[in-house]
Amino acid sequence: VDGAAPFGRAFSVQCAVSEVRLSGTLRVAIEHARGVKGELAISFLTPPHLDFRVAVVGSWMGGAPLKPLLVHLFSRHIERSLVEPNRLRRDVPGLTPVSSADGGMEGARVEGGAEAARR
Repeated sequence: VDGAAPFGRAFSVQCAVSEVRLSGTLRVAIEHARGVKGELAISFLTPPHLDFRVAVVGSWMGGAPLKPLLVHLFSRHIERSLVEPNRLRRDVPGLTPVSSADGGMEGARVEGGAEAARR
């Protein structure tokens, strides 16, 4: 993913699906342009299917928090865009609201967060 980070600084994030469990857990490997690497574990509230979307939030190892990243996973391509939690659409099929206690993200619950990124 290439795009403009907050405050106009460019960034690059590489996401690779390394594990998908029947329970709906998705592990995403991430690598910052500065060479910082980490991994996020996302637990789906709705079963994955060919057209599903997840919200990813976490922290880089020893760095600033990773801005919320809305990840659209399609059967043939991956489309991602940075969004704020309150800007996530509520009318997207397959998304189930998550309470603010879970970070306010809709459609996915983050497992581990910064802890998963340190692994």
